[in-house]
Amino acid sequence: MEPRFEVPFTINRDLMKIFAGYSSARWAFRLRRILFLVLGCLELFLASLSGFHSILPVIIGVLSLLLAVFYSQYLQWWYWRRNKPKAGTAVVYTFFEDRFTAVSGTLSQSAQYDDLFEVVETKAVFGLRRDKSGAAILPKSCFTVGSPDDFRAFIEEKTGKKIKFIR
Repeated sequence: MEPRFEVPFTINRDLMKIFAGYSSARWAFRLRRILFLVLGCLELFLASLSGFHSILPVIIGVLSLLLAVFYSQYLQWWYWRRNKPKAGTAVVYTFFEDRFTAVSGTLSQSAQYDDLFEVVETKAVFGLRRDKSGAAILPKSCFTVGSPDDFRAFIEEKTGKKIKFIR
């Protein structure tokens, strides 16, 4: 079977940062930030009621507020640093009429278009999300078979979903 689109590329740090941004469940990060913000304020309020006699509620309150501010950035960094392929890894995504495959070294995965729950696009990449914790990033500059414009129409047809454009 002849591939409709092929996207070979080498993972670099910029792509890994883009990946981290798409692979994180945004609602979960917002919920965690709100939780830490409320916990921090509550701990500081309780510490003030006790006259700051114990340092532990103050420390917990300050740490919770810091986590509310920096939590999502830390988790995104940690996620791509720990769980994703290292920079320099070669990946080839191939799209057929009925499925698409990803090959990296000796690993190969195949999926159906129905498995995708969201397709996003920026000026430079397409992001294919199979679940809320992961995404495949396809640089537009790396298409060797087919073009990004044709891919946009193809993936919308196969998934039945409109591509969401992100700035």
